[in-house]
Amino acid sequence: MMIFNYTNISFSGDFGVWLDSIAPNLKHIVESRIKATNEMPRRELAVRINAFAVKYIPIGLFCLVPVLAFFLKMLWGWRRRYADHFVFTLHAQATVFLFLAIFHFGPKELGAYHCVVAAIMLWTLWRAFAYVYGGGVLKRLALLVPTVAVYFFALILVLLSLVFFGFAFG
Repeated sequence: MMIFNYTNISFSGDFGVWLDSIAPNLKHIVESRIKATNEMPRRELAVRINAFAVKYIPIGLFCLVPVLAFFLKMLWGWRRRYADHFVFTLHAQATVFLFLAIFHFGPKELGAYHCVVAAIMLWTLWRAFAYVYGGGVLKRLALLVPTVAVYFFALILVLLSLVFFGFAFG
């Protein structure tokens, strides 16, 4: 399954200036890796990036458990201890891993199968959230929407940084 499909990587702008100011040798290493990456055939590059991303998605998700638990503590702090949020987050991650495995080993074409599995996953997470945190539907939605938004933003940052550093140093 292809996750990434792009044409070229560039290294310029503020990040290049910042990296040059703190570690000039590191900038040279990163630039040489980016040049080698850009010279690779597209198919090989896509396969390497996909393999790397799939390998490190579980690590990225696991690293986000304490972040999401902390965010839940900030939102629901008056009701629960941090450990309760941490356990809930581990449960949510296990659910996501289970459904990612079902997606991975299921049919490769998107269709009704994927819609049903996604709906079951969302329903399972919604019921778990309702069981642990309680409250009405509107209150849960008001707290769940920013939690999910922060989580996916953090997930994207973690995965992009894993891919970047994996290609820069791996």
